[in-house]
Amino acid sequence: MFLTHAVSLLSVAFMATQVVGHTYISKVSADGGGWQGAQKKGHKEFFREAPDNTGWVGSKFIGDNKAIVCSASNTPFKTVAAPGGRFFSDPSESAAKSLDVKAGGKVTVVTSGNPGQGFPHPNGHVQVYLAFCGDGHDACNGFDASKGDWFKIVGEKNGIQNTLRKHLRGDLDGQTYDIAIPKTIKSGSYILRFELIAFGQSSSAEGQQDQYYPLCGHITVNGGAGTQPNFKVVKFPGAYKSGNIDQNTLPGPGVMELVAGGTTPTPSDPPATPTPSDPPADSNTGGNDGGNGTCTPSAPVNSNAPECATMCFGVKITEAGHLAPSCGANDITCMCRATKFKQAFDNCAKDHCGGQLFAAKDSFDSLCVNTNRMVKRVAKRAGKRGHLARRDRSLRSTFALRDL
Repeated sequence: MFLTHAVSLLSVAFMATQVVGHTYISKVSADGGGWQGAQKKGHKEFFREAPDNTGWVGSKFIGDNKAIVCSASNTPFKTVAAPGGRFFSDPSESAAKSLDVKAGGKVTVVTSGNPGQGFPHPNGHVQVYLAFCGDGHDACNGFDASKGDWFKIVGEKNGIQNTLRKHLRGDLDGQTYDIAIPKTIKSGSYILRFELIAFGQSSSAEGQQDQYYPLCGHITVNGGAGTQPNFKVVKFPGAYKSGNIDQNTLPGPGVMELVAGGTTPTPSDPPATPTPSDPPADSNTGGNDGGNGTCTPSAPVNSNAPECATMCFGVKITEAGHLAPSCGANDITCMCRATKFKQAFDNCAKDHCGGQLFAAKDSFDSLCVNTNRMVKRVAKRAGKRGHLARRDRSLRSTFALRDL
């Protein structure tokens, strides 16, 4: 009896020292290459360390606690308390290596956690940010991630259920997730911040908080641009407000959003779209339909479009000069008919939309259909006005002759 009790106590003590976080990045690869080590207990390779326990940062603390940058060693659970211990954003917590990846290539991560299950939670969002450290290959070594200027490259609403959990691989003991690295960013070294946001998993004792899982690795981008686009950047902490979010929204800036004066449209401040009651002015810009498809060039795809679709549409509009050279600058209907423009949008959506790819393509098609209908209605209305004007002139002539 005593022996059984002692064994039970030893088992509990052993389990207490083996608390496994709900998720960590166990492996990483670049551009389809071989798997490399990422986060392991007491060992850092291409990613900074993972937490000692469950690993989530509660939404009550995301506004001002440094754990929201790259997590911390102690992330309390079964209570409402701020994370503490070692903060993995600190310079002393740098990863040992930096993963080489091509601009326009991809980084694939494996999210592990519960054995045989990977990341266990059923729903939530996936986001990825980059912060530039410097030109050198190892510039992120000793870099304080809480001082970084972060811009978003992935924002997948419902990405946990739509993409991540659908790619569980038994041979890797985790789920794979592909991260497209933009072609247009500057060459050099970056901290890559991979973030999962889980909903409905926090107990009453834990304050029923949204759960944030930020994990940071080091990458070096080769073959990129000489200068950095003027992205809207944020600081962590500071980018998010404390508290639970509307689950239909993504916190933070838009995907590859540009600062004021840039050309990437943002869902939070979409340009006005002409309506039949407010027809667009006549255009002399030409195009396949004589310029009748005029529409604001950065018009949002639609109000329910994925954020990635709005971003891709805005970027491709800026490239319309070579993607749809026969179209006028504001001629959306013409661009919709241009095969090269449509293919470029699809390619961008494949890179950035993940599980929202089909929704992004549908939103583009809806924009084209709705714009075409609007143009036809405007043309029909203009035709009626022309007919009335001609009839009015005819009547005036008749009355003028009668007066003679």
